Amino acid sequence: MIKNNDIKNLISFLLLAIIFIIISIIVKQNIEPIKSFIGSVDFIIGASIYILIAFITTVIAPLSSVPFMLIASNAWGWQVTGILSFFSWSLGSLAAFFIAVKFGKPLIKKFVSLDKLEKYERRMPKENIFWTIVLLRVLIPVDILSYALGIFTKVSYKVYMSATMLGIMPGAFILAYIGIIDIKKQIILFISFSILASLMLLLRQKTPVK
Repeated sequence: MIKNNDIKNLISFLLLAIIFIIISIIVKQNIEPIKSFIGSVDFIIGASIYILIAFITTVIAPLSSVPFMLIASNAWGWQVTGILSFFSWSLGSLAAFFIAVKFGKPLIKKFVSLDKLEKYERRMPKENIFWTIVLLRVLIPVDILSYALGIFTKVSYKVYMSATMLGIMPGAFILAYIGIIDIKKQIILFISFSILASLMLLLRQKTPVK
């Protein structure tokens, strides 16, 4: 059986997927005005603003840069948006981890719910920490995981960042690409990912803990 917390995570993912699709529909229906507006702004300025927004939303929960990502993907292309997202999410994750290590819970509670954070404490890896972090990046929001790892583990900055960047990279480009494809294909992809995630969680439950 899948644990209640895992079920809640899957439900949260489905809700986020629905929000993603709704925003995607709105963006696609208004893409020409959006492209016209963004085209009037210097790319360096626009990219800098996007990086800043994505950085801030990575550090502060429960904000999200997904709406801006959808706009950027349809205006600049998914490749450029993927690179910008990867860069800004990596920086934001490093900042969140640094805050957790340096200042601990007293400061973190200004950015994220401590009750929600503590729910992830028992998920923190004890062995194979590198690959566990990579896998967790797929299932847990960037900001929450960064804070939890900073508080509940002794992982080094080097291991943390290398695993984080490896885990973030696929999501940055996949989400950017999904943002430009047909809505029907988006729905199919999200349903497929939900089924795959459910199977992974079931397999994890059957794997004996050493």
